[in-house]
Amino acid sequence: MKKTGILTLLCALGLAACQSTPSATSQTETSTSDTAQISHLKETQFSLDDLLTWTFNGIGQVYNESGRQICLQEGENSQGVGLFTPLSYQGDVVMRYKIMPLNAATVLVNLLCLSDAGDTTALTWPKDYDGSMAPILAKDNYFVAFRNSPHATAPFINKNPNGGQLVIAERDNLIPGVYYDVEVGRVGHKLWLTVDGEEVVSVEDPNILPGGHLGIRLRGLVGHPAACVLRDVSILSE
Repeated sequence: MKKTGILTLLCALGLAACQSTPSATSQTETSTSDTAQISHLKETQFSLDDLLTWTFNGIGQVYNESGRQICLQEGENSQGVGLFTPLSYQGDVVMRYKIMPLNAATVLVNLLCLSDAGDTTALTWPKDYDGSMAPILAKDNYFVAFRNSPHATAPFINKNPNGGQLVIAERDNLIPGVYYDVEVGRVGHKLWLTVDGEEVVSVEDPNILPGGHLGIRLRGLVGHPAACVLRDVSILSE
């Protein structure tokens, strides 16, 4: 799908935000995570080139936008696009990044502990995968929907394939054209989501998933493809 004038304009806004937003180090320092809770984790930061080596799937594209951020966007007839870590992370893990939805139709999701169902750390996708939800729902994962207003609901955490909804927030406050600091974590039996340092949802799962891959998924509405820009990605793991 060709980039539209609106997308180009909003990416330019993203560049302006890049010039005035704190660095990845500042993001770590201002997080509201309990320091003692994550003090045993080691942080790995990912460059834009690193992110472009992650697994991208669905109908759309991912590309380096002006050397300061990457852009993910759906193409025509898309069922969603996703960007997933090549590595599996076992045990406690936290993912942090800055993300800007580029239009009002964009739904944003973070996936934790993602792997093929059962006792495995493998993550496989169907051939010619179109990004649809069915394969994701059949895998082991925590599905953290943190911008969900296009679907007329609030942020939530679901457990797949059979755990259902674990928690849902009261409202969704994320608007397009603004960069947000997002953090999702799984430490011990606790799962949480924070946006701009404020907890949105958290929950305890007594049957915590042991680990898996991490990912970011976008989905728009029919006739309104999703798009976002992303930067300052880091993962804290054991």
